[in-house]
Formats: sequence, structure tokens, C-alpha cells
Amino acid sequence: MLNMSLGSARHLRQALMGNAVFSTFCGASILLADPLIAAFLGTPDVSLVPLGVALLIFAAYLLLLSRSNRLPKAVIGGVIGGDWAWVAASVALVVIKSEWFTPLGMGLILAVAIAVMMFALWQGRGLKELELATA
Repeated sequence: MLNMSLGSARHLRQALMGNAVFSTFCGASILLADPLIAAFLGTPDVSLVPLGVALLIFAAYLLLLSRSNRLPKAVIGGVIGGDWAWVAASVALVVIKSEWFTPLGMGLILAVAIAVMMFALWQGRGLKELELATA
């Protein structure tokens, strides 16, 4: 467990907060415009509401984690691993089930995957900096 003051893990905390803000935006967008987003993706018969709710819960968890005095390495690693799993699943979904989506829908899925990849990289860098600083 990495125990530090709120300021000693600035990059990691910023990355977690950025991920929380992005996840909140995506989750709220889904909840507010589920039918429109599903139609844009090419999946008008699919409700994305469970995904929206899950993203808001994830965002709340990231917010709490970013403000915590303790940043458990395993928990941060789980967040980073979950982000990489999202990226891999998004790419796999677009490649394997491309017929499910419109071209713009595939672009949206991949754009979100790129954003999530950037958060995974940013969080990983923050975790590495923190490990070096506390070693």
C-alpha cells in the first residue's frame, strides 16, 4: 500500500480525476441520450443504460480513490488493468462484430478506446512516479 499525503501523488491523482470526469461525461451522456447514441452506433434495439450506470459508479469510485490518503498499488493496478481491458474489448468488438455498428459508431467506439488508453498510460506513469518517489 502506498501511503502519502494528498500532494505527493499529484500525477496519479490527476489521472484518476481525469478518468472520473471522462467516465462521468460518458455515463451521463448515455443516460440522457440512450436511444440517440444507440442509433448512432447502429444498435437501436440495444439499451446502453446499464453501461451508463456502471460508468457513473466507476466514476464515483475513481473520485473517491483520487481523494484518498492511501492509494493501494493493487487497486490502482486494477483500475489500469480495467482500462486496458476496455481498450482490448472495444477493438475486438469492432473487429469481430463490425456488422453490428455503423462506420461512425465504430469510430466513436475506437475514439473512446483511445481516450481510455490515454488514461491507462497516464495512470501507469503516475503510479510509476509514485513508486520511485516512495522507494
